[in-house]
Amino acid sequence: MTDPEIIAIVKQWTDFEKQVCTAPEDMYDSYREAVYEGAKRGIKVALEALAYASYGGNNVFGCDWELSEKCLLKLIDVCEDPSPHYYNTLGYIYYYGRTTGGVPQYERAFQYYAVGAVHGVFESMYKISDMLRDGKGVPRNVSGAAKMIISIYKENKSIFTKEQYGCKFADVALRLGGLFERGEGVEQSFKDAYTLYLQAKLAIRKRMEHVDCFGDAKVEKNIAEAVERCRRYLGEDFFRRTLSGERPYMVLVLMEDSDGLDMSLAEKDGTYYLLAKRVKPGDDDTPVKQLFTLPEMDMCMLSDKIIMRLEEPEVVRTHYENESAYVNHIYFDKEEDMWVFAYMDYPVIEVKCAQYSFGE
Repeated sequence: MTDPEIIAIVKQWTDFEKQVCTAPEDMYDSYREAVYEGAKRGIKVALEALAYASYGGNNVFGCDWELSEKCLLKLIDVCEDPSPHYYNTLGYIYYYGRTTGGVPQYERAFQYYAVGAVHGVFESMYKISDMLRDGKGVPRNVSGAAKMIISIYKENKSIFTKEQYGCKFADVALRLGGLFERGEGVEQSFKDAYTLYLQAKLAIRKRMEHVDCFGDAKVEKNIAEAVERCRRYLGEDFFRRTLSGERPYMVLVLMEDSDGLDMSLAEKDGTYYLLAKRVKPGDDDTPVKQLFTLPEMDMCMLSDKIIMRLEEPEVVRTHYENESAYVNHIYFDKEEDMWVFAYMDYPVIEVKCAQYSFGE
């Protein structure tokens, strides 16, 4: 086979995202021959297909960590601008000692993770954080580990709320939750830990529904164990079915990082409700959901709308003609002792009540 023929076969029958062969079974032998020959000749697509197919094995190639390592090192050597993910994958091979009978090579892993981290690979970043936290292959630095995890947590949370479920939010939230649970680099807080574990639980469920990532079953198991462990620390008295407060908390959270809300006031059987929905910015189709985590209610969800109940309302005023109105400013009027939901400086809804409730 010529190089172009090999490249054509590998590109046609390789799903590089899932790292599987998509050829019919009667073509597996031909595909396998093309990949092996291409890798031998140093053809990039063949080396990459073989490196990741043998990393754990797929439907055509068996698991062969040494072969995966060899291909990844060759890719770094032959590529003018090698992918930082090659370094990240090698970091995993060395971190878990996959070519040394399970004996970790932490210093070598750190070197490769460092390259991945510098080039923005989130997995490399949180593995570097793990190594700093535990002092593996590098001097222990718990505060440095915490700062790194907090930074990439914020980035991945932003990605996750855009419904890009293949991101690393589950892994990062799990790690940050662990730091809060143990009080490592941050002040110990079981409530904050449980909040983060609930976020990790939602994120791993979403990721497993939408993409196939190596090792996700183990990640899911670790998250489930963390949730149950932290729940025991908090005790059953911590949990409730309704959350109430003097501030319209859920509406305020919905407003965060948004261009505004469509809001209305509804009444049913003598009970008043605030209804709010995030507005998409202009013609932008980017999802606008917000991440709500209520540990006391054992709840974590992505939503673009919220309903809050008004408890013991004294003043309820509306200033709109249609079914709802645009709100881009929410503030508390101290003189009137009421919350104002406004467009610019023009009140749309004014409410004075004992509490705002969410839940049953």
